[in-house]
Amino acid sequence: MTHRLPLEDESTPTRRARPAGVRGAEVWVKLVNADQPAPADPAVHSFLTMTIRPRVRAEFRAGDEGKTAVYMLR
Repeated sequence: MTHRLPLEDESTPTRRARPAGVRGAEVWVKLVNADQPAPADPAVHSFLTMTIRPRVRAEFRAGDEGKTAVYMLR
C-alpha cells in the first residue's frame, strides 16, 4: 500500500539536480476505482506534499486496495 515516486525532469532524466529556478514540487493525488477514467478536473485532487527531494513516498489505507492513484505535480 505504498507508492514510491521518482521525480525527474523529463528533458534530463538521468540528472539528479533540480532544474534551474525550481525549488521543489507540489504533489497532489486522487484515488479512483480501477474502472473509472482519470479525473479531468485538477480541483478534485487532494494535496499530498511539497517536496524538494527527488523521490516521494505515498502511503494508502487497506480500504484503498484495488483503486488507482492519479497523481498531479507542479
